Amino acid sequence: MNTIRIVARSRIHPGKLEAFTEIAAKCLAATRRDPGTQSYEWYFNADRSECVVLEVYDDSNAVLAHVGNLGDLLGQLMSVADMTLEVFGDPSPELRQVGASVGAKFYSYYQGLV
Repeated sequence: MNTIRIVARSRIHPGKLEAFTEIAAKCLAATRRDPGTQSYEWYFNADRSECVVLEVYDDSNAVLAHVGNLGDLLGQLMSVADMTLEVFGDPSPELRQVGASVGAKFYSYYQGLV
C-alpha cells in the first residue's frame, strides 16, 4: 500500500483568521495542480480557532510534489497558526526527512478495511 494520508492540524493565532483563510484558499488553488492528490479537505471547529486538513496522496512522490506546489504558502500558514502533522502509511526516506524537519509524527499501517 503506497497511499499516504496526512492529518494537518492548525491552531490559528488570535486575530489571524482572515489571513489564514486567504492563505488556505491559495493552498487549495495550488493543490488543484497536484498530479497525485486524491483528497484535500479543510474543516474548522465551531469557533474557527482550529482547522484540520485531511489529505490523501497516491504515494510519497505525490506528497513531495504537493509540498513543491505549495511553495512558500506553507511558511505563510505557519506564520499565522501553530501546525502539527501526522503522516500515515509507508513514506519514502525523502518524505520522512521532509516531515521530520517540521516535527511530523509518523504512523505505519497495521490493519483495516481499505
